[in-house]
Amino acid sequence: MKINHLIKLNLIQSVVLMSLLISNVSLSEEIKNINDIFKDSTGNMPRTNTVLRDFYQKDITEKNNLTIDCILSTQIIIYPGTNSMVWNSNKKDKYEITLYPNLIPAFRKNEKVNIFGINYSINTSKDIHTKYFNGGVTKSDDVQDLTKVVYLNIFKNNLKISTSSDKIHLNKNIITFQEIDIKVRKLLMNRSDINLYKSQDFSTGYWILEYADKTKETNLFTIPEYRYNTKFESNQISHIDVYLVN
Repeated sequence: MKINHLIKLNLIQSVVLMSLLISNVSLSEEIKNINDIFKDSTGNMPRTNTVLRDFYQKDITEKNNLTIDCILSTQIIIYPGTNSMVWNSNKKDKYEITLYPNLIPAFRKNEKVNIFGINYSINTSKDIHTKYFNGGVTKSDDVQDLTKVVYLNIFKNNLKISTSSDKIHLNKNIITFQEIDIKVRKLLMNRSDINLYKSQDFSTGYWILEYADKTKETNLFTIPEYRYNTKFESNQISHIDVYLVN
């Protein structure tokens, strides 16, 4: 009986240990649908405007020449060599960047990369301060400094309301869709007569990137899909048209 009891106890301990290990699997590794990362603590999805407002009003993270420490099936793991003060204790920073699996083989361990995006979630455990990153990644060797101003034509109910101050600045030759999208949305949120996502004035809208002889349209009122990591040559970007309807 005593032996059976010990066997059962060991089995229970093994199950508990396995559960703990599973619970520590990276949040971004579990993401199957982009909406999953924006669900609240009860597993429910808040109103779209609320999700978009809360996400895009966060600070931008832009880092250059970071070394990739680990490559997983859908993740790039980076320890930037910095610490954050959390709960009166220094925690080692860690970035977890999620991309689609077919994009991961383009990157290598120890390779230098630049990142631009927003941390959608932060988790602290033991001595690690993990930042789950939603944004774009480019290889540092592919990037060169460049000054580029892209103007926005903004239309409200088909009436043009844009001014000369409606522009975004690009500082490199290769730019990710994520960077352009974040800058466009933040500009629209900060314009007092638009207040995108902060008021109920607009429920429909999109922006169009005019790029060489192509266009790319993006809905402003759906959760953005940033795992594609689409890139553009800055010099090939002409302008951006924004259409809002209330």
